[in-house]
Amino acid sequence: MNSGDKKKKGLDGGWGWLVCLGSSLITLSLRSLDPSFGLLFHDLFIELEIDSTGASFIMSILDAIVNFSGLLIGPLLKKYSYRQVAFFGSLLSCTGLILTSRANSMFYIVCTYSVLGGLGTGLAIASAFVALNTFFQKKRGQAVGFSMAGTTLAMMIVPQLIHLLLNSYGFRGAMLMVGGWALHSTIGACLLRPFEPEIKSTNADTKDIGRLFEGTWSTGMSKAEVASCLSISAFTDILARLLLPTIFDRLGFKNRTVFWVFCILVGIGRSIMAAQSKGILLIITFVIIGFLRGATLVNLNLTVSEYCPLNKLPNAFGMFMVFKGLFVVMLSPLIGYIRDVSESYALCIHVMTLMISITFITWSIECMYRTFKNRKSVLAKQAQDIVIE
Repeated sequence: MNSGDKKKKGLDGGWGWLVCLGSSLITLSLRSLDPSFGLLFHDLFIELEIDSTGASFIMSILDAIVNFSGLLIGPLLKKYSYRQVAFFGSLLSCTGLILTSRANSMFYIVCTYSVLGGLGTGLAIASAFVALNTFFQKKRGQAVGFSMAGTTLAMMIVPQLIHLLLNSYGFRGAMLMVGGWALHSTIGACLLRPFEPEIKSTNADTKDIGRLFEGTWSTGMSKAEVASCLSISAFTDILARLLLPTIFDRLGFKNRTVFWVFCILVGIGRSIMAAQSKGILLIITFVIIGFLRGATLVNLNLTVSEYCPLNKLPNAFGMFMVFKGLFVVMLSPLIGYIRDVSESYALCIHVMTLMISITFITWSIECMYRTFKNRKSVLAKQAQDIVIE
């Protein structure tokens, strides 16, 4: 049996499912905290007099560092295995979270939570999906969906857990517990056994989770109600990530098309959510948005790999992460500034919907152009065939 046969035999199964489990464990340990950022830091921000602009700045730096770490993945994986890089990143992220428990200023939070934690998280998650992409080809969409489903499952539990920890231990004690929770990512890193030592392909799918629920206090909701809404949304999110990839793969839908459609639906759903107050309508909106968000995020980075050859994927994905980081750095403080000036979370959500709409419109124009061009080519070929006959 030659090496090519071995590669084909090892793809889409076997140890790959344990790699999928390890990837899921890493992402749920390091990224499941994101939607509960406002819930966890709310009292500390009041104590330190950090406004919405400052909170947005902290998160924008975190997201920027996570994305910019993509530039380091290629060079690191040329020298070390993705298991080693993921393990180091996991330890780095856990250290940042534990040190954040002693936070006494915004600068301290940026250094530990945003920079240290962001760098570790970016390295660990990107390395995990290098392994995931290596072990899966035909079932890649399903594998990504399953691995991300673990994160969403944790999102159902984490808000309730944080609410209990805050009531029992306060912010500093709760943050130490969160650091311990994140340490489980090292177990996931140990499951990332290299498929072939020389294979360094990547399909990182860093989780990009919306933090729009931070504004729920403006509707008069308590922390317990916020935690419940987050869990409800996470439940429908996990359903979408588990069910839709398999369905879309069998129907032959392109990842970009699915992302394009569900992206605008998420924007519309969030704007509808902004107009709701406490009650059953708000809960129904959370249910729908959670499902739409899961369908959107599971196809986000798969869109990049769909249009890029495997040998060029590391550079393409690194460029994608850098541009995403640049937009986060530029736009997140702007959103926070709009919130402070207008004192309205609803306006911030509508502004983000407008940004999504701009992307949707530009892709729509491109889609119409491609359709027109392809149709024109077909007609020209048919006319040429008629002339020849």
